[in-house]
Amino acid sequence: MSGHQRWRTPFVPSRNPERRFADIVREADLIAEFVAGRSEDVVAQDLKTVRAIERSLQIISEAATKLGDHAETVLPQHPWRQIRDFGNVLRHAYDDVNYDLVWDVIARLLPALREDCAPLSADDSEDSVPPGSGGP
Repeated sequence: MSGHQRWRTPFVPSRNPERRFADIVREADLIAEFVAGRSEDVVAQDLKTVRAIERSLQIISEAATKLGDHAETVLPQHPWRQIRDFGNVLRHAYDDVNYDLVWDVIARLLPALREDCAPLSADDSEDSVPPGSGGP
């Protein structure tokens, strides 16, 4: 063995699951804004929008990863493993992403996921006030 030992950091679920659910809701809302009133074909031809959607899906995937088993416990009706895995596809197989699959996720999975995560998400009202602005 070389004198260096590899240390694996154990997965530690988020200490603030409400924040992770809020991340999912926020990113789902952004994706809905990105595609509002536009067809799949129009969105697919807009590289900036496609990249923004992919980034939001990566954040949703990462939030799902940080939620760990808690996600399956509180919302077992969602395919959490596939949500986590989709982030890996976007990161590692970025050159082979099937946009029809992305659109299917946006159209079929995301609305229900967003709706179910919203009641579990943190209230961001205090976080939205900039420091020093005299907010609550």
